[in-house]
Amino acid sequence: MKCPRLCSLVLLAFMTLSAFAADSMQLKAAIVYNILLFVEWPREAITGPSIVLCIDQTAPARSALRSLAGSPVRQYRLELQELAAGEPPVHCQALFVDSSAPPLPLTVRNQLKGLPVLVIAEERAAGDDVTAIRLVESEGRMAFEVGLPTIRRARLQLSSHLLRLARRVSE
Repeated sequence: MKCPRLCSLVLLAFMTLSAFAADSMQLKAAIVYNILLFVEWPREAITGPSIVLCIDQTAPARSALRSLAGSPVRQYRLELQELAAGEPPVHCQALFVDSSAPPLPLTVRNQLKGLPVLVIAEERAAGDDVTAIRLVESEGRMAFEVGLPTIRRARLQLSSHLLRLARRVSE
């Protein structure tokens, strides 16, 4: 997967911003958006003109993410879909679970295990069995960790640029 040098610089800039230098919800939204730029889904996973990012309808970050709707993600447009608690993310290519959201029910986590859905979660919000990318605060900065087994199970590919920027990559 090729990514212009500018994409790497933009992501690096967002990752190195201090959590105190920007509104934390805007920063999380920017990080989630930039991560999506570095993901490749299987062809059958995207059937329309959009990459659908799902989020709990009560999540504090939904407003910041909503402001990114329509932005380009590769050759697609970002679409935000708000889910009710426990609603399965069957039409999503990505799911953001923030720490204030209710835990994902076991039935939803089991459904996710068979789908090409990128789960991005804050800390331990979604469960280790389905979280592919975990956002963590470290030394006043937002960072992320990547779980390659979950990425592989979802049949996703991440750019090596993204992997190099991760605080930790687990095998």
